[in-house]
Amino acid sequence: MTRSDVCCKTLSGRGSTRSRAGPVAQRTLNIGRRTIRRWIAEGETNRDVDVADIGYTARFEWQSKLDAYKPLIEEQLSQYPELTAVTLYAEVHAAGYTGGMSRLRALVRRTRPKVIVDPVVRYGTRCGRTSCVAGQPG
Repeated sequence: MTRSDVCCKTLSGRGSTRSRAGPVAQRTLNIGRRTIRRWIAEGETNRDVDVADIGYTARFEWQSKLDAYKPLIEEQLSQYPELTAVTLYAEVHAAGYTGGMSRLRALVRRTRPKVIVDPVVRYGTRCGRTSCVAGQPG
């Protein structure tokens, strides 16, 4: 059974309702559910399917105003990881950045090196036990 046979059976057969056809065809053909719903709505259930013909493409990478300043930001954060986004904004703005603060904060959140926190070591009492309070019997 070819991929197009599976699509015809799935879309035009007993599973042609919106709730059942989508997930089955999506898993078997690796096609998006909105594409399958559009085919059902347009009556194209006997479609010869070749996934290469569907034309999924990667999303377009938009250029950001911060792209020119990323090396400066990454350098500052590698030297001073605790540097705040407000301080970085002042430095980047002085270098000519005309964008907003929220984009800079998002970039700082993604590029700041993660700080690994050591776990707290308990001492004095075991887990589940309470310590004695002065003046009370223990």
